[in-house]
Amino acid sequence: MKKKENVGMSKKKIMFMVIVLLFIPFVSVYAKGGSQESGFRKGLRDQVQAHHEEQHQENVDFRQNLKNTDPKDRAEAIEQHRDEQFKENMDFRAQIHDERMHHLKDKLDKNDKLTAEQKKEALDFAEAQYQERVKFREQQHQESMDFMNKLSSDSSMSKEDKKKAMEDFRSKQKDENKAFREKMRDEAKAKHQEFEDDDDSDSK
Repeated sequence: MKKKENVGMSKKKIMFMVIVLLFIPFVSVYAKGGSQESGFRKGLRDQVQAHHEEQHQENVDFRQNLKNTDPKDRAEAIEQHRDEQFKENMDFRAQIHDERMHHLKDKLDKNDKLTAEQKKEALDFAEAQYQERVKFREQQHQESMDFMNKLSSDSSMSKEDKKKAMEDFRSKQKDENKAFREKMRDEAKAKHQEFEDDDDSDSK
């Protein structure tokens, strides 16, 4: 009976680790903790912050250079810049994902209380959530590019009309992002609950 209780506690701990790793970008950079696990999370947060700062500077430089661009070429330059940054972001997120999965797999390999099936379940769940994020980001990016192309080529709209349409579109995507993040968190919580329910069954 004691052995089953230990397995249950290990499953809870591993599932918690999976959830934390999935939501690293949303963890405060000021989170306390001096453990090795906290050190790994901090390393990822530092990389995310450095990437954001680099892209911010790229945007500052781009806007400065755009002032010297022929007006008829600006729309194409903006589209190209956005597409390049999107690809940079996707490559960066893929790198972070690989680091997370390597870290998680290393932890699971060292755990002698979980079965091979349980370890696979944790890895498969983390991978599935990542792939959902990739699909969602690609979809939103394509929608954004299509919208911008349509807006820039619509000569029937005034400058103010286009500004309002852009604000509405950004607000729509912001709401979609919020709903998607909540959906992903709910899925993670549901998976965690599955582990807890399994723990309760094992300990009986």
